[in-house]
Amino acid sequence: ERYYSRDLEKFYKSRHGLIDQYDNLPKIPDPVDMRKRISPIKLWFEQRGPNTNVHDITYIPGQPSELTQDHRRYINTWRSAVIPRVSGEPKPWLELFKYLTMDLTPEQCHWVLQWLAYPMQNIGAKLFSSVFIYSHAQGVGKNFLIDPFIAKIYGRNYVREEGKSIESDFNPWAACKQFIFMDEIHLTLRAERIAAMNMLKSLITNDTIPVNEKFQPKIYFPNYAQYWMASNYSDALMIDNSDRRTMVIHAPESPLSEAFYRSLDDYARKDLKGIGQVYNYLM
Repeated sequence: ERYYSRDLEKFYKSRHGLIDQYDNLPKIPDPVDMRKRISPIKLWFEQRGPNTNVHDITYIPGQPSELTQDHRRYINTWRSAVIPRVSGEPKPWLELFKYLTMDLTPEQCHWVLQWLAYPMQNIGAKLFSSVFIYSHAQGVGKNFLIDPFIAKIYGRNYVREEGKSIESDFNPWAACKQFIFMDEIHLTLRAERIAAMNMLKSLITNDTIPVNEKFQPKIYFPNYAQYWMASNYSDALMIDNSDRRTMVIHAPESPLSEAFYRSLDDYARKDLKGIGQVYNYLM
């Protein structure tokens, strides 16, 4: 038997570990003897019923927080985003998108927009492809296109992770996500790039994803993540012309005006109107 905390999203291997975590909370009146005070976590152990027992946790977008599959009860850690849709064309965001994708054909640009839109329109869809955008120049907006716009739309179902995480044996960032932005990818050694590509192909195409976190049991989650990757290096990943899993975008080698990016930042952050318009557009 093990325990899972919903608020911390963390497993505890034993009763003692859970008590140690929560025993510092203020004591509350003992319902049996109101003159006494008791630790709330100890009271929970005394009063908990069968409804606190589940088979495991899972991550299934679009499903309720508790669900039953094959006569087994699960806690579903997916939570819906809360960004409202706002009418109107997101012109500033589209201007940046068109600038970053000027090296693509119109059909390819449309494909990228569809790639962004489809999982939003079809909650729980998993696309078996990814996007890799690079430019040797910094500050052109490779990150800005996604964060904060796509990041805010997905909310807690989004994570931005440093590219070096691909090399680590631990990947808690991969758990329970619909959109994963791998930033600043740069693997210098050929062996590292081969290993990274093999891992990425697995993350992009597999139905499940093994999650390794320090001092936590290895867990397999359903894999619903879409991968957007960015780098300042064209050879950051080993992608050849026959690759069917990755759309490669060569972004411009010089930025737009500083005034444009300031305006776009205001558009994104002022009452979240801009993000709501991007969400509405992609929907």
